[in-house]
Amino acid sequence: MDHMRTVDPDKIGVAAQEDQDSIIVAEFDPPLETQGVQEVVSSLSTHATPPDSVDVRVIEYTPEVHDSTALSLDRLTSHTDGSFLDQPPPWFILSCRRADVGGGGASTFIPVDDIVGAAPSWVVDGLAQAEFRFLKTYDGDLTDSFVGPVLTRRGDGAWLMRWRADHLYRPEPVRDNGTRAADAAAWLHEHVDAAEPVVHALGDGHLALIPNGRFLHGRTALSSGSRRRIFRAWVF
Repeated sequence: MDHMRTVDPDKIGVAAQEDQDSIIVAEFDPPLETQGVQEVVSSLSTHATPPDSVDVRVIEYTPEVHDSTALSLDRLTSHTDGSFLDQPPPWFILSCRRADVGGGGASTFIPVDDIVGAAPSWVVDGLAQAEFRFLKTYDGDLTDSFVGPVLTRRGDGAWLMRWRADHLYRPEPVRDNGTRAADAAAWLHEHVDAAEPVVHALGDGHLALIPNGRFLHGRTALSSGSRRRIFRAWVF
């Protein structure tokens, strides 16, 4: 994969400073536990972040939970993290504590530049100029939702995307600002659903630092009874 770099664990921070557009992968032996992930995030943060303040989410098959795709065996559709936040995290970490021995749960990536390059100009206009609602929860509470464009530009001009859509909800335009906003969102949803993503299986001890907004990411379905265990953390 052209957008993936493999580095030594002690070079992760340097690689992230040099290249904001690649997925950076390092291998830790033994695999990191929660505290180790917190320490990596703390070292990468652009402001003072004590390790014990870093929120690490454990992602593993949890059959008693029925309202989370991430904790099911199902495929996870392509999205960006923290789409409901005013400022989503510029990076996030996926650290593999234990891989799916059945071959499931591989990470999938779609570069945002590839999406923009394939989109008609009216789609880009709609995604960049219209304002859409991004929900934190699907319970009808809009308190923590965000309203803004799907596409923005980073300081250096690179495209950044904010997106999360699934069978339960698709971001709806709040203000179309003279664009074909609803049609643009429908085009994006269909394009992402049909796109052939790059697939990369993280092995035991592999940590991926991913530039959020530069890639949509998801995962393939897990194998039956999977014991895959992933730690996820946001880097601000």
